[in-house]
Amino acid sequence: MDQGESPSRENESASPGDSFLKLLVDAANKTGMGIPVTLTVGGLLISGQLAARRDYFHAFAQTLRNVNFTPSDSAAAAAAASFLEEAFARPLETAAESPEEPTIIGDPEFLHLRDARVWHPSDDRSIPGSGSTAVWWRGQLTAVDGWTLGTLEAAT
Repeated sequence: MDQGESPSRENESASPGDSFLKLLVDAANKTGMGIPVTLTVGGLLISGQLAARRDYFHAFAQTLRNVNFTPSDSAAAAAAASFLEEAFARPLETAAESPEEPTIIGDPEFLHLRDARVWHPSDDRSIPGSGSTAVWWRGQLTAVDGWTLGTLEAAT
């Protein structure tokens, strides 16, 4: 290692993604605290509160219960809802078994944002738009090009 090179730099090359962002994601996963961040992902800005993995899956399961499925046959819709709910409950149950999630999360691969909004650089309006309900967002840590603390607000 060169004199000017820090040990953390050496470790960053072993694990893709931003080590400091991974620490924040791990803190959110372990404590449930919301950390306001804005991410740059593939040229888009995505802004929201870092959230625990278990909170994301819990909210996803809640949303799933309220989905109006396409099949007009209520039995088929109920079966589809049960299947999907069970599939998404497994990660929720695993996360609930171990709140600290050291073996489950380890080096986190995904991050979860609550109240997420997405901006395209050519427009000052977010998706969902102002006044709309913000959404949950899940993305791979390795897809994040850059980030900053704090969330964006629509221009008024």
